[in-house]
Amino acid sequence: MKQIHITGSLIKGLALCCLLTACNHDDLINPTENTGIATNDQNAKISPLNRLIKDGNWNLQYIKNGKFLGKISKVYTNGYYSEYTYDNNNPAGDLFITQKSYSTSNSELVGSFKYQVANGICVASEDMKHGYLYQYKYTVHNLLDEVQISGGGSDKVETRKYFYAPSGATDGFRLYKVTTNIIESGKIVSNKECTITYHAIPDKYPTNPGHTGVDRFLPIFGKFSDLLVKDVYETGFSYNIPQQSLAKYTYSINADGLATSRTLEYACTDNPSPVSSSAILKYSVNWQGI
Repeated sequence: MKQIHITGSLIKGLALCCLLTACNHDDLINPTENTGIATNDQNAKISPLNRLIKDGNWNLQYIKNGKFLGKISKVYTNGYYSEYTYDNNNPAGDLFITQKSYSTSNSELVGSFKYQVANGICVASEDMKHGYLYQYKYTVHNLLDEVQISGGGSDKVETRKYFYAPSGATDGFRLYKVTTNIIESGKIVSNKECTITYHAIPDKYPTNPGHTGVDRFLPIFGKFSDLLVKDVYETGFSYNIPQQSLAKYTYSINADGLATSRTLEYACTDNPSPVSSSAILKYSVNWQGI
């Protein structure tokens, strides 16, 4: 998927921290009312043992025994793979998750992150390869409210803000906007706004969408939505260059209400002609044997 890029070494850390990114525009492609979803019984119950084992080019493995049973352990994709380790052996009882990414060709370390999790949500993380520090703030409902990124030997500071609307469910909220600002030498060098719309289809196995800017497969950043993403529209500028894009998603849904395929139609300022791609999603209750 094509990404909106931030220049400099900051993007190297961000690319590995969020395994997938897509923020996108409405003037390039006109959204239609057709949901484009093939679906069966969406009220079907999902086994708590079920795990996502394939998401497009990502192949996932999980810890098979011990106190961290069922947590993500490895993610393989084109060109590199990531390993996750867990440690809560500290007086406060906080959980520390270390993610290390390696090149598939030569096993060179290409990225390393450490996440601090308290009461089930990530409160801080560090890009240990590039020196960037991430601080997370949450709402009273434990929804991700703000992420601030600094360090790395630079005076750049990136701030992401997250905005939610009531979903209609009791104490339910749905992410509808993300704004991102980068300040360098006291000046705003990048300013972007991402708006999100949804299909009226429940997301039975939510992962963190690319536009949230966090690790896709770690469920430690609160909940973003109860529905499947439909359109992600981004507009703004980076280093005085206007940018806009639109990603449109459609899905196929199985009898359990799980998405089994996802199609993306993407267009942006650099490439206004829509480009389509698709991904197959697979699940298994037998992930301990994989």
